[in-house]
Amino acid sequence: MDLLFFGTPAFSLTPLEKLHQRHRIKAVITQPERPRGRNLKLQPSPVKKWAEEAKIPVLEPNRVNDEDVINQIRLMAPEAIVVAAYGQILSADLLKVPKYGCINIHASFLPALRGAAPIQRAIMRGFKKTGVTIMKMDEGMDTGAILDQAEVVIDINENSGALSGKIAALGAELIDKVLDKLADGKIVERPQTDDNATFAPPIKKEELRIDWQKSSLELVNQIRALQPAPGAFTFWRGRRLKIGGAEEAEMGEADPGVAIIENDQLLVGTGLGVLKISEVQPAGKRNMPADEFIRGYRPLSGEIFG
Repeated sequence: MDLLFFGTPAFSLTPLEKLHQRHRIKAVITQPERPRGRNLKLQPSPVKKWAEEAKIPVLEPNRVNDEDVINQIRLMAPEAIVVAAYGQILSADLLKVPKYGCINIHASFLPALRGAAPIQRAIMRGFKKTGVTIMKMDEGMDTGAILDQAEVVIDINENSGALSGKIAALGAELIDKVLDKLADGKIVERPQTDDNATFAPPIKKEELRIDWQKSSLELVNQIRALQPAPGAFTFWRGRRLKIGGAEEAEMGEADPGVAIIENDQLLVGTGLGVLKISEVQPAGKRNMPADEFIRGYRPLSGEIFG
């Protein structure tokens, strides 16, 4: 099948690689290069880097719904457009271009977790399972008809990076099967209902900061949800300290934000329980295990985090 692929982050790579094995990817459409890193140099998206290595044409429109961009896409005559974490909303005119429509790989079991951050929100809210849905796009936000979907179990220590990889792999398998059914005229569309819909809005900057008044379980879920990026953080001795890993400690209570240094373990009290921190990143430094942080930076019991 002649396809266009819309995607931007690493999540998009697994389905793109899978589709490239069996279909003709006429072009990849991705978000324009953004400044990243300490020097804020322009960096291509993971999808652009892969497509260039695979010798696939790349488009990076600032506004994909501009008339000239849509006309350019029409000239490519795609039979279907596959979308996986692209980053822009597609207009009604663009949705009508391909014969089989625009097909989205969404990282939740719709209608649960419609929106931009379904993986992070699933972990942050303590879900035990989530899913992946192949959906025919319409003008709503993740409201289109379901073409296929499957559940995904969230492991107790899994962060967003690991869960994203698992969902992307399953999504790649499902989209391949859906395209075959579309070509054979055997697909069954199942309209969504709004009855059980929930939403997964983008992560806000203020959600990155740890509130030690919350319970240990809530903070573990927050830290997992924000790993590997952008990362949850607190303040220590007036400087930002990222928390890369943590679990609920098997001990009693301590005042929220108060540190306990015990047997090379970094423990911090919360609103309910105690958090055992396993990995940190001081400002301007690399990630390090908590015991290395203790030996190098010598935090003291009774110090306040946050």
